Amino acid sequence: MAGLVEADEQAGLLEADGIDVLTAIYPEAVCGESRISLPLKSSAVEIDIEIAVCASAVVDVTIVSCKSSDDRKTLLLFQNSLREELRETYSANLASDGPLQAILDMFEVASSSFSDLVEELDERDEGDHLNSSVAVKLDELENLVVSVMYSHHIIAKSKLLLIKSLVKTLRLKGVMLVGWPGAIVIEGGESAIDTFLQEMKRLKWKRFVERGRIDLETPLFEQWDVVEETKLFSQMVRRTRKGEAILALAFAT
Repeated sequence: MAGLVEADEQAGLLEADGIDVLTAIYPEAVCGESRISLPLKSSAVEIDIEIAVCASAVVDVTIVSCKSSDDRKTLLLFQNSLREELRETYSANLASDGPLQAILDMFEVASSSFSDLVEELDERDEGDHLNSSVAVKLDELENLVVSVMYSHHIIAKSKLLLIKSLVKTLRLKGVMLVGWPGAIVIEGGESAIDTFLQEMKRLKWKRFVERGRIDLETPLFEQWDVVEETKLFSQMVRRTRKGEAILALAFAT
């Protein structure tokens, strides 16, 4: 990945001593008269993006290349999220701390976010084996259950993609609440739910727990849905015959 900070020549975004400080902290940075670039690379996921800022505090994030269409979809979501975060970081620090510190802070945020993205893409790639190696007897519905899972938050795009893949592979149904907090109400054969939970626990979470399971005689859900509003999530769950019990588990304190 190449991260780019593009300075306004007339505004003199960084003086010579500022460039010396920047390159001491980021030796890989390339400093020109009107451009400062910071390469951030990962051979594991082979993605390349560009971060740009000018003296007027206009920050942009551009995808240069990536290895697959699936990664590009993830990067488009990452791009929009990172762009807003970097704009806030740069603008907030520019007036109070000056351009050098604003750039350093922005580079730190970009580097940290990039590392998180790479880690999550690696986790998603490790989960791709499910399509070929998961052997679940999906027709054994005598052990039909609904599982209620809670997380401090569910926002990582790579996690959302993995969950989508698992739901399809394991033929699960239910509803997921994306955001802060996050919750998953998921229905299927008990062995399929066990597999789903096992895959979730392989990922890194601030907090992720299964709050409980309820045995079912007949299905509660007709499909898999993803929502971002707690009110809508609660309404969808409450419409099922086990709704109150499920919500009590999902949002137990």
